[in-house]
Amino acid sequence: MVINGHRNHAAIEGVAEEARSLGVRAITVLADVGDPAAVHTMVDRAAEELGSLDILGPVRNQLLDLIDRLIGSYRSIRRGSRCEG
Repeated sequence: MVINGHRNHAAIEGVAEEARSLGVRAITVLADVGDPAAVHTMVDRAAEELGSLDILGPVRNQLLDLIDRLIGSYRSIRRGSRCEG
């Protein structure tokens, strides 16, 4: 299990510790999911440390491409709203 957070490592580590106490392999990763490079790094680290990504496994690249497009669209919309307003 990957526990993600953006700023508070202690909080996500607490969640991971609870998962571990139940016998779940868990890692924590601080990553801004609004940053495509950070998402890629998080997924790569998860695969490296956990051996595989059962949920993302077969669709990993498609999911990462979708995330990249969604973030790009979000940024375009935000730029547009700043120009208009």
